[in-house]
Amino acid sequence: MNGGSFPCERCGQPVPAGAAFCINCGAPVAQRVQLPPPRPMPQRASSNTMPYTPATPGVRFCAYLIYGIANSLFLTFLFPGFAAMIHFGVPFSMTYFFDILRTLADGMANDPGSAVEALFTWKFFLGFLTYWMAFTALYGVLILAIKGATGKNWGTMLLGLRLVREGTTEAPGFGKAVLHGLLWELSGFLLGIPALIGVIQICRDKQTHRAWWDKGAKLIMIRDPKPEAAPAAPVAMTPPRPVAPPPPPPQPAPTPAVTSSFAPPPPIAAVPLNASPIPPVASPTAPPAPPTASPSTPLAPVTPPVPAAPFSPPAPPAPWAATPPEESGEDTSIRPFGELNQPGRFRLSFDTGEVIVTDSAGLVGRNPVASGSFSQVVRIDDPDRSVSKTHLQFVVRDGQLFVMDRGSTNGTALQHPGGPKTKLDAGVEVQVAAGDTVFFGDRSFAVQEA
Repeated sequence: MNGGSFPCERCGQPVPAGAAFCINCGAPVAQRVQLPPPRPMPQRASSNTMPYTPATPGVRFCAYLIYGIANSLFLTFLFPGFAAMIHFGVPFSMTYFFDILRTLADGMANDPGSAVEALFTWKFFLGFLTYWMAFTALYGVLILAIKGATGKNWGTMLLGLRLVREGTTEAPGFGKAVLHGLLWELSGFLLGIPALIGVIQICRDKQTHRAWWDKGAKLIMIRDPKPEAAPAAPVAMTPPRPVAPPPPPPQPAPTPAVTSSFAPPPPIAAVPLNASPIPPVASPTAPPAPPTASPSTPLAPVTPPVPAAPFSPPAPPAPWAATPPEESGEDTSIRPFGELNQPGRFRLSFDTGEVIVTDSAGLVGRNPVASGSFSQVVRIDDPDRSVSKTHLQFVVRDGQLFVMDRGSTNGTALQHPGGPKTKLDAGVEVQVAAGDTVFFGDRSFAVQEA
């Protein structure tokens, strides 16, 4: 419960405290009592927030080879030469150790007694060997100090590896570096059988590739995370020149108004019926005499034609009327967003019949207690007590689901579709995809996208 609300068990959306139904999907919810938020506890950086990639067996074996060659160079060539130079006053030579062996072999062939007596004198042991062992001890302390502070030695430094504490990315520290070094040295006893067992463990452990000396010191060898690239400097952009707007298109010259100069024709005089007849033509060349009207009879004016009725445009059609859609049995209502598949949400279907939808973090067990960012808790009814009190945790980060065993008694296993079960190491976070099945104790749950 966070901020006066808790997630709905069906859709996972927040439900206000005291509400009887989910406002998103309408499912009834059980009444919960809001507890005060837990006091924040300081947390160490872990694999939950800082994931890492374990080193593969091949890379680890190359690192061991480089480390062994470097130690042989120091212990067999450099340190004997420095010890002889200080004790005997001879010039420095990187082959002094082999000179001693060759001299001893020649002496043993000619006079074995004198050769052994000359080699095992107090002067030789208290002098040359003392300096040799002193250089070796200082070298060992320096290597352990570097290993404790950075988690690296000569081999891991060249190959980009380092040792970290289990479940974190912190350096081992001097104490764990000493313990890891002692366990590593013990692997060389008994004809190298412990070392062979460790090599087999590295190859068989598909999750962390750790040997028994790594597990004894609770360390894990990982790849150095790649540094994030610095953001590119912003490029100064030159603003573009303002472009002059295009000239307006030429306007057509106004058409002068045409005024009608039509005038009605003058009235035509009507010829009365009693007018005098036109006299006959006297000669072919004489023009006809114009008709004369009687002055006592006035002329009737001609009535002008009646103008046509003005043109009336047709009436506009009636506006379109929306016709309601026909009723059908199909559901056309808008579904709530919470009912649709959303990226970054997963449905966990437990074999006990319980189903939850999550997009955050939660705990699974017989009686887990919500704390910190783990707002969802799943209590499993397990009379056989094969499930621990807080067995495992799950978290959704960057749209992906991760599961981690929290040190349970009977452990946690992951099975991909069609594949075998793979046991998970405690404290190591593993990504789970849709279709996978997670087994914890005698119980399990399947993962689907919600």
